[in-house]
Amino acid sequence: MPLAVVIAADPLLIDEAAADCAPPDVSLRRCYADELSYDEAFAQLGSAGLFEDRQAFHYVNFLGLRFSKKEQEAFATLLARLPAETTLVCSQLVEDTGKKKLTQLKSKREFRQVAELGQLTDLTHLADERKAAAWLAVRSRERYGLQLRERQAADLLLSCAGSLSLADAELRKLQLLKREDKPQPVPDDLLRSVISQIPTARFYQVADAVLAGRPEAVELVRSWYDVEGATFRLVAELSRRLLGLRELERGGRVQPPFFERQLRQFAPRYSGQKLGAALELLAQLEQDLKTGVIPGQSSADAELSALEVFTARLGAIAGGRAG
Repeated sequence: MPLAVVIAADPLLIDEAAADCAPPDVSLRRCYADELSYDEAFAQLGSAGLFEDRQAFHYVNFLGLRFSKKEQEAFATLLARLPAETTLVCSQLVEDTGKKKLTQLKSKREFRQVAELGQLTDLTHLADERKAAAWLAVRSRERYGLQLRERQAADLLLSCAGSLSLADAELRKLQLLKREDKPQPVPDDLLRSVISQIPTARFYQVADAVLAGRPEAVELVRSWYDVEGATFRLVAELSRRLLGLRELERGGRVQPPFFERQLRQFAPRYSGQKLGAALELLAQLEQDLKTGVIPGQSSADAELSALEVFTARLGAIAGGRAG
């Protein structure tokens, strides 16, 4: 079919689905929709019938097309008349895969205008952590010859912040460690060793320790700060988690699903007035970082001191002994 539409919550899924839509002997040309004018789109698609060579285009995040209403109507006409020699894949990366948000996305005029003319591939269900872990386990066997159990796949996915793209890159590393060509199980200690080297995993381990109020939290913050020095990244992550806990306390939902599941593990530590106290402490930390001045200390030392104080006090709120 000349026109295909792909929606997913991960770039890896989009890229592979788009590649599958194109003829095997035709190179797929990637175009970012927000950089594409109508004249350029018309030149690509409207003149296709003038040439015998087949061609294929991938319009990335097609809802970002900046066409006027008149141009949108002309674009729809253009899509309806795509010649057999031309393949167009319109993809959209979906950040929020909640039922309500997906319904809103699919009801948009710009989406329907394209999707109703082509074949829709909806991979947003793989944003669910269990389905994503099952997909990753199957992929480990079929593509990399690794017998990864679903529990192992879930651990790997969590360490990669739910990103199938990042988890797939780690599968490639595990494949390089294989000693035989036949499918092999992945020992738990080997998987843990690989996970421990993932920068994203180390970052989230520090955030976990701080939020849980673990005794080693302050020391982990110090060692992480010595290497990364990205104070505001850690503060932003802690803010995301505490605000997520507040949303759950109010009966709301948090996206993506794996993040909500992770937050629920911390919820008992922040029941009642504890969550309010933690949010006040966070606001004070953000204010301290804005001023960034402690007599006798450099700005970097002042940032670290503020983080250390915050970590210790949050540990006391959470019922741990961070320090």
